[in-house]
Amino acid sequence: MRAPSPLVIALCLLPSLAAAQTPVEQGRPEVLGTVSVGNLWDDESLLGLGLAGGGGIGYRWHERVGIEGRVEWFSHQRTFLSGVRFDAEGARILGQVAYYWSNGKAQPFASGTVGAIRVTQTNESPVLEPGAGGLPNRIGTDIHTTRVTDFVWGGGGGVRIKLTDRFALRPEAGILVSVPHNFIDIRFGVTAAVSW
Repeated sequence: MRAPSPLVIALCLLPSLAAAQTPVEQGRPEVLGTVSVGNLWDDESLLGLGLAGGGGIGYRWHERVGIEGRVEWFSHQRTFLSGVRFDAEGARILGQVAYYWSNGKAQPFASGTVGAIRVTQTNESPVLEPGAGGLPNRIGTDIHTTRVTDFVWGGGGGVRIKLTDRFALRPEAGILVSVPHNFIDIRFGVTAAVSW
């Protein structure tokens, strides 16, 4: 019995190989909205728990790689019993590249982020003098405000959940680190993506 030629084998296998391939959706633009909660540190202390929100645009290639540009606003506060108060607020402009490990309904991903952060930080401390019986008496408040702009980089991950062909929710966590002022932002949030 004679063995079939490689050409006959290839012609027989071609339809089954084509059928086994998962169709991949073509990339399309997305409009993004994000909200997150997290802690912000500077090089000396925790500046407090806070909220961030923002929006942007993104583009997905073949459901595996995506790029995004986002603008986010944030506000963090921390108050001590002693009367010391930290307040940090500002904005960040971020570019992100994400890799998605699947193209199903639940798509785990990892991402890398770079951008710029602008922080206005206000530290308030009570001014005290000895009062009656040696107890401290508050006579005023010392307020120190700084504004800085830093380069920021970081990473994160999560799961993109496709609810419809055009709408997805993305629970995610991430960390951002700035230089030279060493702000560290650890956050947990949700991003909504609408594609068209």
